[in-house]
Amino acid sequence: MSAFHPNEDIRHLSGLFQSSRSVPCTDLRRVGTERIKELALEAVDEAAAEALRGPIRRSKALAVALAWLLHFGRPSSPPERWPFTNFWDALIIERDHDRQAAVTAAANAIFLAMSVPRAEPNPSLFEQPARPRWSKGSSAERNPAERP
Repeated sequence: MSAFHPNEDIRHLSGLFQSSRSVPCTDLRRVGTERIKELALEAVDEAAAEALRGPIRRSKALAVALAWLLHFGRPSSPPERWPFTNFWDALIIERDHDRQAAVTAAANAIFLAMSVPRAEPNPSLFEQPARPRWSKGSSAERNPAERP
């Protein structure tokens, strides 16, 4: 195994810490808490998407991301713990429908707790066949809130 060389290895890792809203980062000390929060939420989103296909192995990296979000993601007022523990527990549920519902609900609650809108949520397996029918009807049929 090769030794860790900070100056050389940081150049390889710097792409991980770039976002479309930030200046490229070549020094890990310059990574702000907002970028770490983005990365942790991306890890939650990736795990949620993977769990829609089947139970997944819960990694230490995901545990660190969840712990960071819980303790440092919103320093002004720490969020409740239940969305994080529910998400962690839901990843290994065997029954597909139960796992998909629990993971989606917990991931949505985590994003809500962090005051960050979740990107395009993955449609449920039951919603996917209905989407083409929704696009054919009027806007009132697609959005019940617009009904009189």
